Amino acid sequence: MESNDSNVDHHHNSSNKPAGIDVGRMRDGFTRARVSSDECLLDEYIAAYKELFNFFALMGKLFAFASLEISSKIAVLEHHRNSSVGEHYRTAQSMIQYEIKEGIASSGEKGKYASGTRTLLRLHRATNYIFEFFERLSKSHDDDKASDIAYDAYHDTMAKFHPWIVRKAVGLAVYILPSRKSLMDKVCTQKTNEEALQEMAEASQAMRLVYGDLQELYKSTDMINCP
Repeated sequence: MESNDSNVDHHHNSSNKPAGIDVGRMRDGFTRARVSSDECLLDEYIAAYKELFNFFALMGKLFAFASLEISSKIAVLEHHRNSSVGEHYRTAQSMIQYEIKEGIASSGEKGKYASGTRTLLRLHRATNYIFEFFERLSKSHDDDKASDIAYDAYHDTMAKFHPWIVRKAVGLAVYILPSRKSLMDKVCTQKTNEEALQEMAEASQAMRLVYGDLQELYKSTDMINCP
């Protein structure tokens, strides 16, 4: 999946670079999703995550599992949002309240689809990793290793939710990541490195705010450890 936003500034575009991701669009999606600390719009959250899907696709074949996981979770949320009860899925808050009331919040399947509450929680945990990775990458230098940045962010966030075999696989995956410079070249198809790094820092902050709100929501509804 590639960004085809026709409104981007082509002044910095290099014709010999592959299409990358639009970090600014990702940042704006999470910003728009957060109407307030008590209201997170799922449509905007999903749109932002579709751009994150592109980011994982840039990170090499061994990260394909992450792309597929994100894609499947997005599909579940879109299914609920477009269903006959879709109005209950307008925000994360209304979705969780509705599913708790209906007794389906912890369901691994609703028909053939998992509950929105359970599905969003998995994306929510991934958000923690991604904003940590983005923040650390935005503060890094050309001689820093993307593999070290990615693994340290994973170890400090998502590793605790994964069994040993998954942690081992991630450890192997990060060490065949492209170099930090190569990764930035893929991200910065439309912008200078400095502009992209600034947008990464801003995207990280936007994600951090949404993450904090949803963390409190899941805790307050006693769904934080939803299986």
